[in-house]
Amino acid sequence: MRRYMLDFVQLFAPHITDSQIEQTRHARSQDDIDILFENTQLPLRSACSGKITETA
Repeated sequence: MRRYMLDFVQLFAPHITDSQIEQTRHARSQDDIDILFENTQLPLRSACSGKITETA
């Protein structure tokens, strides 16, 4: 990917590395992507004081 594309993605997903983005381009399935991001922690906004117990 071009640098400006990586910069754009990292504006709204700073927790994703350049390497992870590049590896997603070569993923053949959703399972491959799930494995790639299984240890990536999603950042929470500091205004969130309670624990999230379920997803939408």
